[in-house]
Amino acid sequence: MSGRSVGRFVDAERHGRFLFALVGWFVVCPTGGFAQSPKPTPSATPKATAVPAVSPTATAEKSSVVVEGAKPANPIDDWATQVLKEDPLSKKTKISAADLRAALADPKTSDFVFERHFARAELSTGEREALLRESLTHKSAVVRRQAARALSALKLLDSAVADQLLEIAKNGDRDAQRSVVIALANVELPWSKVSGAYWKAILEALASADAKASAAALQQIERWGPDAVPSLMDILKNGDAAARQAAAQALSRIVGSAPKSSDVPPATPSPTTRVATGTVAKGMPRETAPLHLERKLDEEHPETVRVYYGTNREILRTTADPRYLLYGLPALFLFLLYRVFRRAQRSARERTARSILRGALAAVVLVGASFWIVIVWNQALRDYLSETTGVVYGSHRARNGGVHYGFCDVSIPQAHKAGEVERPLIGTEDETHHVMLRRNEELKEDAFFEQVRSSLADREVDRRNCFIFVHGYNVSFEKAALRTAQIHYDLKFAGVPMFYSWPSRANLRSYFSDRNEIGYSYEHVMKFLLDTAKRTDAKRIHVIAHSMGADAVGRAVLAMGDRGKIFDQIVLAAPDVDADVFREQIAPRLQKIANRTTLYCSRNDWALHASYAFNDSPRLGDSSRGIMVLEGLDTVDASDIDTDLLGHSYYGDCMMMLGDVQLLMDKNLPPLERRLSSHLSEKLNYWTFGKANAETNGKAEPSGG
Repeated sequence: MSGRSVGRFVDAERHGRFLFALVGWFVVCPTGGFAQSPKPTPSATPKATAVPAVSPTATAEKSSVVVEGAKPANPIDDWATQVLKEDPLSKKTKISAADLRAALADPKTSDFVFERHFARAELSTGEREALLRESLTHKSAVVRRQAARALSALKLLDSAVADQLLEIAKNGDRDAQRSVVIALANVELPWSKVSGAYWKAILEALASADAKASAAALQQIERWGPDAVPSLMDILKNGDAAARQAAAQALSRIVGSAPKSSDVPPATPSPTTRVATGTVAKGMPRETAPLHLERKLDEEHPETVRVYYGTNREILRTTADPRYLLYGLPALFLFLLYRVFRRAQRSARERTARSILRGALAAVVLVGASFWIVIVWNQALRDYLSETTGVVYGSHRARNGGVHYGFCDVSIPQAHKAGEVERPLIGTEDETHHVMLRRNEELKEDAFFEQVRSSLADREVDRRNCFIFVHGYNVSFEKAALRTAQIHYDLKFAGVPMFYSWPSRANLRSYFSDRNEIGYSYEHVMKFLLDTAKRTDAKRIHVIAHSMGADAVGRAVLAMGDRGKIFDQIVLAAPDVDADVFREQIAPRLQKIANRTTLYCSRNDWALHASYAFNDSPRLGDSSRGIMVLEGLDTVDASDIDTDLLGHSYYGDCMMMLGDVQLLMDKNLPPLERRLSSHLSEKLNYWTFGKANAETNGKAEPSGG
């Protein structure tokens, strides 16, 4: 509380005492407070009274007697005076760095100096940084925490902590130096700060048997890159056997694994580059397009989203010319229309029940054929005018049985609505209204993981995360890429978006073919997940599996065995998985391999109702036949929120669902802290979005936390 606020509080307290005394006077005095007291007569003389001996008790009592004419003691005044006395900076209008240091040196004021006075102090940038760095070694833990938070807000915490750790490495023993190497593994430490003592600690950690220390040292050397090459070469010439072997290993990571020019395209835009997405003539190279004018979009979420992929789909080197469909289908439609018209004329002449029935049947056939012709013709038109460049993936598995890697550039329109993947119903794509797949670029395996690792390294330490989306049944490669980009964009995910596309046939009639492909592809999914965890240096890896893709992820987790906590969040959205298999086999493994597993289910999922009929077993994502509640599994019933026609794609369409996933991936919050309603089932809780939230029809924006 400032001195001015204290003064206002004291004045208010005085006025209150005055009013209270005035009311009391009217109550006590029988004449209404206006009777005059009798005046003393002049002849009256006070009688002398004996003064008793003063005792210690009497002295104490006498000290409490109010002397006539003296101002009575006010506890509020005493409190305000004490506050101002303990916080002398409250009286100053200008505060310097010396004033803050003096207050920090006083144990009575040190704990509240930053909270009260740091923001209003007139300090230069250098003075602020110097004061905060000094405060990191303060005696008070409160001051150290406040200084650390302030340095983090100024993005100076990494450098300040690194300097302190380097001092520890300079003066500490080998164990301390090894600990410093591990602590600095994720800090961008410039080569200019590397002292001889720390370089020696790096080499000892690199050659040590401690796997964490060796990996941390190798990671830092690899980050320094060419700056570390001369020192490594000196060790190869003059070092001992252990040091030479360690230096050779580090040198090979710097000069031997850089992506070759044949692996990486020379003109690939960075993930945060805004690329021109205007109309381009078919066959024109997209790399030469000029930069687009700046749009009013979020800087961290540009209009072009780069998503990285793995797939075991076949590569279509050549595609059929769609022009025969563009010209042949309208001719077929006109022929069918002519035949139906002639049938209608004949029925009108004969006017018999049989002819009328034939005419009605011909009309039904014409309507069905017309619907099919419009769909096929529309797809052929899109293929003919498509602006997507690069490799094309089909609906069958790769012939060599391997996995292809690469990235996709997906454009997000300025008029994009969160929770939707805008696509044209009929006609061609328009960049101002539709989410469009602009480019597919295939990479060699090593170059792929190098690019992902480089993209993560460009981000802040706490944002070096990624999520992997595994799609479900009836999804093409293109739709998987568009959905991944939309989820990344709407979640405002600061990390790297990735997806794995297994060879779904991408049509409704191929459910059993897709189920068969899951049995074949889950090992490829497992390899992609494990390689991402090992080779990207991502701090947190999340997995989002939808529908039949959750079956692939579940089988992959079973095949991984006991590997410890590899993933942070595993999200199972409307999983088309046998509920009994999940309960008995998959769920125990998920608890050991992920920090948190969340199941989103619904009783309104008609696609899973059909799957139940096909498989004759309850599905995990269908809560109409019983909700799955297990220890270590967060179950969220999404039945009360607004979903799409089949209630099966709410994982990406509903904003309430996206907002909940955002809280999961950003903060790892338990359901109790995510604005969900708790319900009890089999002595365990499951969660819903609640009726109050359902009234918003799923239009609420994801929270920014």
